[in-house]
Amino acid sequence: MLGSAVFLSIGQAIVGLIASADTLNAAGRLLYVPLIGLSLFGNTDRLGTTVEMVSRWSPGGCLETLLSAAMGATAWSGQSWGALFASIGYTVGFAVIGIRWFQWGAR
Repeated sequence: MLGSAVFLSIGQAIVGLIASADTLNAAGRLLYVPLIGLSLFGNTDRLGTTVEMVSRWSPGGCLETLLSAAMGATAWSGQSWGALFASIGYTVGFAVIGIRWFQWGAR
């Protein structure tokens, strides 16, 4: 449920910041690739340790860490707690941005 809340709040922030439906569609497609791509490289250092750390603390990487710990594939550790708090922070931060700048537009 927390992972869903994170990605819903990211979508809410995008909708709050972009007014045009066509631009919103294009931006959503462009942001989808890095969000999913970063989460794919979270556990490998093939692209360097900097990319690994950015990937691990991205919204998708935090969700991957939480799911791994929740299913028992890895032990619950400090990194799991960090991913939990980061996910809550992403949810609250993006929701505040989306709510603050959202405006109804008349067509």
